[in-house]
Amino acid sequence: MRCAYCGSENNQNAMFCFRCGKPLTMNNMVPRILLRCRVCNHMMEVENNGQPVVCPCCGSRDLIQEFPTAQAPQMGNPAYQNVNLNRMQNENAWWEKQEIKNRQVAYQKGAFSKVTIVFVFICLLSCILCFVGGRILSGLIAAAQTGLFSCSWLMGMQIIKEKKLSLHKVFAIASFLLIIPFFVLAGRKIDTRPKMEWPQSGMVDLIPDPKAKRGDIKYNNEEHFSAEVYNYSEEDYRLYIEKCKENGFTIDSDETQTKYDAFNEEGYQLNLFYRSSSKEMVINLYAPMQMKQIRWPSSGMGAMLPIPASLMGKVNVDSMKEFAVYIGDTSEDDFNDYIDACIEQGFNEDYSRYEFQYSADDEEGYHLDIILQGFSIMYVSITAPQITTPEETESGNQSLADESSFGDSSDAEMSSSELSDESSSDSEQLTDQENTESSHENENDEELSGESSQESESSEEISDESSQEEESSNEQQGESEQDGIDPDLIDFLESYEAFIDEYVAFMEKYQNEENPLSLMVQYAAMMGRYAEMSAKLDQYDPSEMSLEEAWYYYEVINRCNQKLSSVLDD
Repeated sequence: MRCAYCGSENNQNAMFCFRCGKPLTMNNMVPRILLRCRVCNHMMEVENNGQPVVCPCCGSRDLIQEFPTAQAPQMGNPAYQNVNLNRMQNENAWWEKQEIKNRQVAYQKGAFSKVTIVFVFICLLSCILCFVGGRILSGLIAAAQTGLFSCSWLMGMQIIKEKKLSLHKVFAIASFLLIIPFFVLAGRKIDTRPKMEWPQSGMVDLIPDPKAKRGDIKYNNEEHFSAEVYNYSEEDYRLYIEKCKENGFTIDSDETQTKYDAFNEEGYQLNLFYRSSSKEMVINLYAPMQMKQIRWPSSGMGAMLPIPASLMGKVNVDSMKEFAVYIGDTSEDDFNDYIDACIEQGFNEDYSRYEFQYSADDEEGYHLDIILQGFSIMYVSITAPQITTPEETESGNQSLADESSFGDSSDAEMSSSELSDESSSDSEQLTDQENTESSHENENDEELSGESSQESESSEEISDESSQEEESSNEQQGESEQDGIDPDLIDFLESYEAFIDEYVAFMEKYQNEENPLSLMVQYAAMMGRYAEMSAKLDQYDPSEMSLEEAWYYYEVINRCNQKLSSVLDD
């Protein structure tokens, strides 16, 4: 037989080529057979390659195979046939292993294997980041890519046997094609927020169903209903306001771009607030305030104020540091008359008077707030002065004096107006919520009368004043800790309100100046400070605060916005 490597002729029973030494197997050798022509009996030796053979003497194709006389008995021997078959099978298995090893080495040295293993780790990292970021669909595609690239590399390394040749390339190409849907879905997140289940009974019967798929019910009781609606467009928000108007919420309405406040005939208060950035709508519905005939205190902080025209109301706080009360059946004329009476009582220091709000101090530092809310309700609050040490005052003034830079006045005014809309609506929500949760423990003090009780209370007040002066700093720290308000938040809001007072005073001076160009440098510096304070204010998120901190936050911001409204409107 002929060797397939060097072409040398070898013996029929030889296992290795005598010239090159390569093994003679069925895969690399060309066997030769002996044929005889039946027509002319010509004997010929040809290669057994399956090609048709013609007799060179007569041209006949009728040929039969002949065996040498010495080999014929061996070819018919079964033992010889089994030995020869096993030998050929072992040789074929060895060559198959060599072929697999050669393909493995060639794939390992090629660039395709290196690209594949790099994309395995890239897809694995993308899968983890997508699942952590909430992009579930992109994460699933990245996981499928990781599996396909891994299988392609294992097949190329011959660790996993390929059923068909180059199947690992098919897996890699399919994984590369999945990059297109991965980037298409990369910006989409699966909304994992709860589904909206609108209640079927209670206060919600007074307002329409927003028909939203996603939302969360925060409160649902007899006094307060609160809900957040997600994925709500601005057009749907406007349509919802119209539906609420159809349900009767049109009394004392206040509508802006982002909020809507109104009452119905029964006294229920509706507050809607829309966040355009996140497409969320907040719904708050408050039950009417339960009022009764009260007796105006004849001692304490309430005695410092004049008696209003109506005594139908509700006392919210009555303590040595604060007195707050809600008065019903109050018209605008009654509201203005009560402000005039308070001015006659001495509350005319650092005052700010607006259409529905008045705030001022007296000579001793007591602060007064009067607000005319909707549905003929007036809120009156007086607080004791806060005693601060000289070191705290100097540090606060120094921090404000150091903040001087140039800024954009138009941007500052826009941020202030947006903040006014948001803070005024949210402060009314928290104020009314605090009213529903306030206790009536101090109502019995309002009914105390008699000269003996007044004398005892006055003597206690004198003794308390001396003790307060000695422990003022400790009381301030304890008060903030007991109220659950962060001291840093209190310090910042106090500095912010002090700056607003300075800003308002400067703007009034600037607007009344005959030659405004003389104040341009100071104006630019003030605008820069205003922008910096607004940026610091934006770092505080009321949604992450406790109820006490949020109430205090919106109370201060509402006062500041009321002060700013006068100069901004001008």
